[in-house]
Amino acid sequence: MRTRGCRVFVLAVLVACLGCGAAMAQTVVLSMPGAPGGLRISNPAVTAVEIEGALAVEAWFDGAWRARRTEFHARALCGPDDGPRVVRIAPGQVLDVVPWRGFSCSGQCVMGCRANIYFGAGPFRFVVAMVPSRQRVAGPEFRMPGRPG
Repeated sequence: MRTRGCRVFVLAVLVACLGCGAAMAQTVVLSMPGAPGGLRISNPAVTAVEIEGALAVEAWFDGAWRARRTEFHARALCGPDDGPRVVRIAPGQVLDVVPWRGFSCSGQCVMGCRANIYFGAGPFRFVVAMVPSRQRVAGPEFRMPGRPG
């Protein structure tokens, strides 16, 4: 009888640990389809996830990844605003984001602005922040054309 009690306890601990791991494993996968600046955000989980609508662009500079100020959001289409502050991605869903164009204030949907800067070839990476944990998920390194197209 003593052995059976230990088995039940071990099973309960395993179930509890698996539940914790599932909650911590809520993340997305970032990939780079098509031309430079393209981003695909995939949710491989069995539950929906939420990410911040504003996406980060980081450049490798002086031996570290550093954020660049630019206009880049988790959106499939351009519209009159910056899009939602939080984006919900259903289980198995893929979001193909409007590509980043490599510019500071006209990075994605805005076509022109004052004091616009092209950031050059890079290297760059995109970073998504999970909600509510703010866990950062970095995508693969990529390069842009040396001159804007």
